[in-house]
Amino acid sequence: MQRLWRKLLVTTGVALGAAWPVERAAAQEYLGGLSYSFAMPTGDTREFTDNESWLGLNFEGQWFVRPNASAGILFGWNEFHERTDEAIELNNGTISGGQYRHLNVFPMLVTGRYYLNNSATAIGTTVAPYVGASTGMYYVRQLFDLGTTEFTEDGWLFGLSPELGVLIPLRSGSIGMLSARYNYPFNGSDFLGNQAKSFQYWTINLGVSYGR
Repeated sequence: MQRLWRKLLVTTGVALGAAWPVERAAAQEYLGGLSYSFAMPTGDTREFTDNESWLGLNFEGQWFVRPNASAGILFGWNEFHERTDEAIELNNGTISGGQYRHLNVFPMLVTGRYYLNNSATAIGTTVAPYVGASTGMYYVRQLFDLGTTEFTEDGWLFGLSPELGVLIPLRSGSIGMLSARYNYPFNGSDFLGNQAKSFQYWTINLGVSYGR
């Protein structure tokens, strides 16, 4: 756990260090907003709960460090759940019968974006596609109900998240955002049956940002 937190602190320091000495020559210095997040499970997440998540939310802030690049932070949440009688394999045996499986994932990431063929002076006035990448911590809480018996486990996972997105100017003066992000937490062993899981998933995010 301490090693994971050290990785996050180092990543944050690198991002802030890169941003500090750069002169801001752009109209937009900051973008912040909220987005709705629809999630699709893959990998270990899909093995545990094979349902899409319609419950998700992100808050993100971006600071322009160059005319066509920004760095920031993201706090998010996605919830997956499923009722099933499919057998689940654990290290110490197999469990079958009526089950309720529930997963909450909270990403806390340092983010970076590169805006294609645009600069901060154009953000909010023209369509601005971008590529991005994030790194940081995912807090994962796993719940498993079997009849009247409930099991819960949670853990912190270090991970990465590449992203493709686009910013779209709106008539209200705000900025619409549409993006796709792949969340890839690394394996951790703090979950049901003492198994190592990474709980990967895709998100499609739709939101509104405001700049200054």
